[in-house]
Amino acid sequence: MIEGVELISMESFTIGIMATIKFPPGIKPHSGDLIKLETRVYKITGVVFSVNTPTGFERLQDNIFDCRIEQVLA
Repeated sequence: MIEGVELISMESFTIGIMATIKFPPGIKPHSGDLIKLETRVYKITGVVFSVNTPTGFERLQDNIFDCRIEQVLA
């Protein structure tokens, strides 16, 4: 489980929950990873890499990723 992540934004869509998350240095998200956000645990079901713009490159350098997540039942 990955802890110490920082939630930047979260939005619910018909396809699921998309979250912009800053990960600790040296940790890259992968589908299947579990992350702890506040008091809940989520499973990453997809990672979006936005590298087509200068903003996308800057976000990758800051270890910020857009992830599709689903809450894991306790």
